[in-house]
Amino acid sequence: MTNAESFLSRELDATNGILRLKAAFVARDFYPGLGRLGVKKYRVGKRGWICERWIASSVKAENVYKVENEGLSFIAFSKSKAKVSFAQSLELIPRRMLGEKYAKEQNIRFGVLTKILDIGLPIPWHIHAKEEDAKKYWNMNGKEEAYYFLDSPVRGPLPYSHIGVHPDVTEDDLLPLLKRWNDDKVLDLSPAYRLNAGEGFHVFPGIPHAPGTALTLELQEESDVYNMLQAYCNGKILSRDIFLKGLPNEEAVADLIDWEKAKDPYFYRRYHTVPEKVVGDEEYGTEYWISESQSWRFKVG
Repeated sequence: MTNAESFLSRELDATNGILRLKAAFVARDFYPGLGRLGVKKYRVGKRGWICERWIASSVKAENVYKVENEGLSFIAFSKSKAKVSFAQSLELIPRRMLGEKYAKEQNIRFGVLTKILDIGLPIPWHIHAKEEDAKKYWNMNGKEEAYYFLDSPVRGPLPYSHIGVHPDVTEDDLLPLLKRWNDDKVLDLSPAYRLNAGEGFHVFPGIPHAPGTALTLELQEESDVYNMLQAYCNGKILSRDIFLKGLPNEEAVADLIDWEKAKDPYFYRRYHTVPEKVVGDEEYGTEYWISESQSWRFKVG
């Protein structure tokens, strides 16, 4: 048994299986933060703004300006200063961390990445590849997502999200905008929905979206693969590198879109989510499912 395994086992024994993690913050340079994460210095030079907090993360952030271990959660040991990441703990003692069945099913992956998004402008319209495309092009996992909007006195300047495309939009409408790569006209192709506290949306891989500025709890499969589809954001033209991500041309990126789901005229009715009461009462508290999908079930109390 390694020292790290020993530290982990003793910690789990002492805490009845509760593993506390240090806060993990991530900076982004293509949208500002509003300081709602409790970080005093959230403007961090060329890296941009600290505007995401990742919870129980075994994923490294994909940013232009690299910071060692950015995005990874580290164990907060009660009686040791050992530096062990959550990702390492899954590799070292997977069956104890995940349970034998889940560890086998998920190939020793936690499977879920949870974030709190504190964004001062909408995130540029972008897409997360489906599993087969993410594996094919980047050897990464696909990313299914869900959003739950937190109750905050500061909702930001644009608490609306563009999700999907209008039912009559085609690839022929999108490609010229991607090829010229000099404005944000792609947003005209996408309906916008108001972000109400206590509600959310389920966003499948392949659906373009531009999350708005409401303080948001985001649930997703553990991956940071994305392709930006919006050229102009926050007063500047974004690099084509974060649009193409190594793909040969605009057509290849457009092929990542799940056009059937993205164009669904009943998108709001199908994918807008409202918490479902699970158990509880006024005396002892109540638990709600805020998201339920093939990949996760997430509840709050």
